[in-house]
Amino acid sequence: MHSSSNRRVGFIGIVVGVVAVAGVLSAQADKQAVTKMHEHLSQVTTLDYAVIRGDVDDAKAAAKAIADGMSMAGLPPAAEKYLAEVRTAANAAATGADLKAVAAGAGALQAACGNCHAGLGHSLTVSMDALKEGAPSTRNRMREHAWSVEALAKGLQGPSDDLWKNGANSMKKARVIKVQLKDPQLSAEINTAEEQFRALGDKARDAKDQAARTTVYGEILNTCGHCHSLQGRVFGPAAPK
Repeated sequence: MHSSSNRRVGFIGIVVGVVAVAGVLSAQADKQAVTKMHEHLSQVTTLDYAVIRGDVDDAKAAAKAIADGMSMAGLPPAAEKYLAEVRTAANAAATGADLKAVAAGAGALQAACGNCHAGLGHSLTVSMDALKEGAPSTRNRMREHAWSVEALAKGLQGPSDDLWKNGANSMKKARVIKVQLKDPQLSAEINTAEEQFRALGDKARDAKDQAARTTVYGEILNTCGHCHSLQGRVFGPAAPK
């Protein structure tokens, strides 16, 4: 799993989306709206990071901040229905009873962002560097996982069909390295989670629309968070600064 010094590996592209959205809004909304969009997208990143760490409390706090801070200030009237969708998804994550429910809400939130961008005619143009495989190791395997999930997140948030497919395809090819810890039950649970992550690549590949992809993305976040939380330590990306 991730060491604490590598928590921020992956998901950097989500923050890049902040700049792209700001560029879209600057031509049609005031500085207040642009600032708000920066905040919202940063909070969405924080939410996903917390779910991936398996930190339910942090995730719910991030989701509540998004729901409470949602505002139409400076946005065009057409944005109202999309912000309602964003708020609904954020509330679902903020009130989720467990990691699975919070992850589902986080997935819905990413999709709601993408629906707003597409609905207003301003889908984000985002890209990613190619995945570079390293020598077999836990750290490199986690970097590969992070790259896959980042691509899926961008695919939802853009929305971008190509990025979603890239993420799904990389998940399908994810290397699975069996761990052998002192606790055989823990080893089995971690290895099962690794297999589940790879199997979800097939499900992601078969998801053809935003609704289906929303569900799969939530399942993937839940799988990441569950695996990281098994070891009783904090693994996964830290909150963005």
